[in-house]
Amino acid sequence: VSVDAVHSLPLNGRDTLQLALIEAGASPAPDSPYAATGVRTGEFQLTGGRDSAVTYLLDGGENTSFVYGLPTITPNPDTVEEFQVMLNNYSVEFGHSNGGGINIITKSGTNRWRGTAFDHLRNEALDANYYFNNQAGQPRAPLRRNQFGGTLGGPVVLPGVFDGHNRLFFFFGYQGQRQTQAIV
Repeated sequence: VSVDAVHSLPLNGRDTLQLALIEAGASPAPDSPYAATGVRTGEFQLTGGRDSAVTYLLDGGENTSFVYGLPTITPNPDTVEEFQVMLNNYSVEFGHSNGGGINIITKSGTNRWRGTAFDHLRNEALDANYYFNNQAGQPRAPLRRNQFGGTLGGPVVLPGVFDGHNRLFFFFGYQGQRQTQAIV
């Protein structure tokens, strides 16, 4: 998945892993019989494999929960440089499971200071009412979601040690969410 797609596609909840669903061979995971017990299931299936048999890698390191087969950390889309879906015939370094793999590479700092900021707002004043609520004369259900955050990257400058040019860099990203929703 290209970097342009990562930054420009609308992702529900800014969930980077939804990018896998635009690849051929990826499909949403079916409902699990364990869902009623509170045990989470996988996000999706790759090439017909089990949803718990997907390997998640973050910057080359293992990012898969060994208990549920889910990613332990999901970076926000603004921090992602590369997003790769490995369906079959991938090299042995990625062969941790038989269901395919997701490889996410995050951005790194540069010699120039760079950053982004975002604030996504969703509330019932901007949403359409459900068809059946309209028929019954009921108002829209309250929903207030605010997702916010940003990124910052640049050189590390330590006098006498690093001059900040082609030596040491940092990159930081943050995403927060506040949500209030009525139970219907």
